[in-house]
Amino acid sequence: RDNVCDLIHFYTGDLSSHESLKAISQRIRQEVGFVSIVFMTASPTFQAKSILETDQEDIETHFRLNYLSQLWLIQEFLKPMISNDYGHFVTISSASALTDCAFISSYAAMKLAQTKLVETL
Repeated sequence: RDNVCDLIHFYTGDLSSHESLKAISQRIRQEVGFVSIVFMTASPTFQAKSILETDQEDIETHFRLNYLSQLWLIQEFLKPMISNDYGHFVTISSASALTDCAFISSYAAMKLAQTKLVETL
């Protein structure tokens, strides 16, 4: 019988880069084979700011890390899951996706996008 710890693999990398994410995904497929569950969580440290004070770089960073990276991971691993009729994506989001919070509107919007992306699967 396999030790459950031997079945769990952790990988890190720059999820804001599509090229980096594709390379990590390829490495995972080579080293692990079929991936049946993907846990997705990513968020840079952020400071609560009004939407008028949030700069373009912050918005783009949050969008790449909180939405695009998860979309890209789904694109990388969904087809084999469908072929095997088995698989799960788990996203770690935030209560801010479901509540109105002043001064974190861009962050909350990205978390809601992330939540809805996984719900549509």
